[in-house]
Amino acid sequence: MVKRMMVGLLALIGLLPLAAQQLPLHFVEADSVMAWSYDGRDFGNVARQAVGGVKPLSLRLAADAMKHVDEVGEVWRTFQPQLNVAGGGGDLMTDGQGVPASYGFHLNALMLLLTAQSAHADGMERSLFNAAHRALADSVTGTSEADRRAAAEVLMSAAGTIYALSADEADLFVNLYANSTARLSSQGRRFTLDQITEMPADGRVKFRLMNVAGSMPLRIHLRIPDWASKRRVPLASYCYADTKPCLPRIFVNGHEVDRPVPNEAGYVVIDRTWRSLDEIYIDFPLPVQYVRPADAQSGAARSGALALQVGPLVYAVTTGVEGRGLVQQILPKTTGRLNAQGHEQLSGRLGSESETSLPFVAEPYADGVRGTVWIAEELHSQ
Repeated sequence: MVKRMMVGLLALIGLLPLAAQQLPLHFVEADSVMAWSYDGRDFGNVARQAVGGVKPLSLRLAADAMKHVDEVGEVWRTFQPQLNVAGGGGDLMTDGQGVPASYGFHLNALMLLLTAQSAHADGMERSLFNAAHRALADSVTGTSEADRRAAAEVLMSAAGTIYALSADEADLFVNLYANSTARLSSQGRRFTLDQITEMPADGRVKFRLMNVAGSMPLRIHLRIPDWASKRRVPLASYCYADTKPCLPRIFVNGHEVDRPVPNEAGYVVIDRTWRSLDEIYIDFPLPVQYVRPADAQSGAARSGALALQVGPLVYAVTTGVEGRGLVQQILPKTTGRLNAQGHEQLSGRLGSESETSLPFVAEPYADGVRGTVWIAEELHSQ
């Protein structure tokens, strides 16, 4: 099923010489964006170290792509419910995640271009930061070469999906938060955009515009992720246990934006005339939160199990549960301790009765750890 769908998806992606103006959005050319990190664990380096010779998939739409909107939408509606909470497929702890993560990432990228809806970037982010990284780090299930190569393709493609432009280049869409430097163009005016962040480990993000000649009008659309807005991703097999938004604070040149509520497409829009050295600062809260399984068609939450998430990172409980469950009213805490991969651990207790509850430790699923993502839910006794 996945392989047949992948062939259909690739048939819709091709070179687009002069027809970009007919499409809603187009990604910034991949070679114009350099995603990097100080510790060397940026997307490209992780991919190249894991799989030699891998290249990003082209994400330029075929010239007749708009004729296939309904067809692509139907493929997405068929496949989206199959993606798990980590953005991969099948059993999270025993099945290879690379191939389904690649399909989910690239299909959502295609849908983002065709619809300009940030929910598709939410799906891309989930597959990128969880399932794809898991496929490259997993030494537990013996990930196949096909899964590793597919996951590496996701990481190689990621830099080219951080930004997208509208057809007239009057709107710039920020889809992913990742440390990067991009050479961009808006209506013929060249400029550089630096994004400085340690996302997903830290919720602080700074944008700085550079090399702007004079002044430049531009609407910048900042994606507010589903884990902050608590927006329901259509047809997703999960939802958030706490539906109260935890929206970020946003500042432009040190002045706080009043009521940064996302629009219907899921973005906060900053519409102004920009100059060199102008800055946008975003402070995303990264609370520990619970995720519930949900009916993909109705969106209704299903009780009985909970998973842990911090920002976009899904966590796995790495200690034995011994028949105890998570309690929604009792959230685990960050420990300040780092695991072998340098990521922060969570600690909490299983069970509602303090005298019989059990301590547990959780680590990011992406790190390839042994453990369990979905834990039985235990009712809280008053």
